[in-house]
Amino acid sequence: MFTGSGIVGIHSEQREPVRSQFRVIQFLYFRIDSTLGGLHLPTSLIATIRKEIRRLFLDDAKVKNFITCFKDKQFLVFFFKQIRRNETGRYEDDFPYISPCGRERNFIRCDDRPIVFTHLLSEQSTGRHVLSYCGGGDKLTVMFEPEKLVMFPENGRVYHPAPAKCDAVGLVKSSLAFELSPCFEYSSESKTGHPTHFNWDGNRYTLTNELIQLII
Repeated sequence: MFTGSGIVGIHSEQREPVRSQFRVIQFLYFRIDSTLGGLHLPTSLIATIRKEIRRLFLDDAKVKNFITCFKDKQFLVFFFKQIRRNETGRYEDDFPYISPCGRERNFIRCDDRPIVFTHLLSEQSTGRHVLSYCGGGDKLTVMFEPEKLVMFPENGRVYHPAPAKCDAVGLVKSSLAFELSPCFEYSSESKTGHPTHFNWDGNRYTLTNELIQLII
């Protein structure tokens, strides 16, 4: 079963030159570099998914664990809400995603998908089920669409629709995928080996598997 672990590298740069400075976010420093000879040097951060929890680290942090990661929820919500495809013309091959922050641009790469769904929640006001992603709680959610889940039997990875600006696909963390796995129904007539139905909340959904073309 896929554990949801992987490494996401982030390079940050300023749109305008600024003096070297540090600003503290919880236990870590986010560095904004100065210019050298008119050329701005981008800084680095690393976002690492460890034990199925998305965490942000400084690139040069010697120890990467819960103590040394960004834990400010407001910052994380803002960071992940801003993620989109990198169409800036810079670092597009190495960093396919970007998260703008004012004058700063955070260039991102990841092993699989930048969006990782961590919890299945129920909205108190509507009773609808939503998927929460990247540790944002009820601040980062998408509506749960059972019929659009995709499961790859060869590695156990489960995917679900994500915000369109993030390629419209997100990865379901392994512990949540494990909880959902008994709901998948397989058919001997399936040519691909993917599940064909999903039983949820008293309903039997026919899986569209429409996300497969976006993943492969």
